[in-house]
Amino acid sequence: MSLTLEIITPEGIVWHGENLTMITLPTTSGEVGIMSGHIPLITLLNEGAVFVTRENSSTESIAIDRGYARCMGDVVSVLTEAAIDVSKLSDADIEQAKQMAKEAAEKVRNSSLDADELEKLEAQIRFTLAKELAKAKKRG
Repeated sequence: MSLTLEIITPEGIVWHGENLTMITLPTTSGEVGIMSGHIPLITLLNEGAVFVTRENSSTESIAIDRGYARCMGDVVSVLTEAAIDVSKLSDADIEQAKQMAKEAAEKVRNSSLDADELEKLEAQIRFTLAKELAKAKKRG
């Protein structure tokens, strides 16, 4: 049997894959590997990389922000604020994201932002770091 993975953001389904043999999730307790027949699971996710292995042994990684995952039967659903398929990122995209994160961090240090603005900047920094991590750890 094989797994199906859906990664869902407020914009909708951003990644869907079938015929997967393993899914590795960045949970708040560390990385968790999901294979066919896994017990039902609902867990909190840290920002980081979701790794998928296909039946042909090829692997992909998807960078996500914090969120939740649900494993029911052989279907895994990830709910997160943001996600991006790392294979679609160029080195220029990564450099641009790093620069944006640096600028966001500088804004935090040099201004008195309200709680909502701080939360948005934190999310931007977390997601940028998750993309970098996923790109650096890309398997395959």
